[in-house]
Amino acid sequence: DEMWRAALDASASVVTITSYNEWGEGTQVEAARPHVTAAGAAYADYAPDPGGAYLDRTREWILRGRRERGCTAEERVEL
Repeated sequence: DEMWRAALDASASVVTITSYNEWGEGTQVEAARPHVTAAGAAYADYAPDPGGAYLDRTREWILRGRRERGCTAEERVEL
């Protein structure tokens, strides 16, 4: 949230989200659910947040950015 707020406060014309869904590093943004592989590698979810927490937050910030800029739903905004 801090980085999104900073981007909007700076009137950034473009915001990029860089992630390679590195589960081992905890940088994934895709929906998550706990899983243990046959080899014993464990993948966590976003508990206590729901599995789609990062996608939901990204959507919320994009919509907030549109509102703050006075954009209509039809306008394309690079956020």
